Amino acid sequence: MMVQTQTDIRGQYPNLPGIYRSLNHFRLGTTSYIYPDNRIPNIKRIGPYLDEIELLLFQSISPDALPTESEIDELKILAQENDFSYNIHLPADVSMTDLDTQVAENAVESIFRVIELTAPLSPSTYTLHLPYDIEDRSAQMIGKWRENAFNSVERLLFKGVESQKISVEVMNYPFGWIFPVVRDLDLSICLDLGHIIDCHQSVSEMFEIYGKKTTIMHLHGIKEGRDHRAIDELPAYIEDEIIPILQVFSGVLSLEIFSYEDLYDSLKTLERWGVAAASQPN
Repeated sequence: MMVQTQTDIRGQYPNLPGIYRSLNHFRLGTTSYIYPDNRIPNIKRIGPYLDEIELLLFQSISPDALPTESEIDELKILAQENDFSYNIHLPADVSMTDLDTQVAENAVESIFRVIELTAPLSPSTYTLHLPYDIEDRSAQMIGKWRENAFNSVERLLFKGVESQKISVEVMNYPFGWIFPVVRDLDLSICLDLGHIIDCHQSVSEMFEIYGKKTTIMHLHGIKEGRDHRAIDELPAYIEDEIIPILQVFSGVLSLEIFSYEDLYDSLKTLERWGVAAASQPN
């Protein structure tokens, strides 16, 4: 179903199709960019309808990329007044796994600044990318990369960050490469189901292996080779894998999509699957 995003005659964006809060055994959320507007207007519109908002802080280098302290104060008030929580997607424009030690150390500092800035929001988790951007996939290089990742995350934890608050996201390489770091430093996991599907891996097998350490899952569809789309067009065999997982998962499910149309269709799909319920506003 396609829903128009144009503002109505009052200049407002359309509401979500129902209130999806405290009605599911997992906490249901989406990103802080659904409407073509800034963070605060988005969160004002979305927050009252969902359990949690994934605050997207993909960039840290640009001076205007991060919220100000006053914006953080406003975000905190919005969550308190509307009874929702946040999770933080940490910057992806810096790499803590870079083979250049100084670049990796600078990335640790950038990531820590964001964690400090957003601490007043008491987020459920901080989702962290640990990318593998190296053409060489030899065992020796993977080992060196993993050691760099371990050292960088350890430096972050030494600064006082709670290990289980860091959820390492499944990316476009075998998660077994990074899992020893997750295990040895007692980190959590972000199972990005869209990435798993895009890499032609089994969602059910990944959940069976890593589900116990998973605090947040990202769910999004893939359409015409592009991910982060609505989930309504996922193949039936994928639905058959995902539905049993959502029937037992009790963490945060974030619909990691970036438009009202895709969010609307995804919420209605969760209802059709029988894993989410909505109530109507009074």
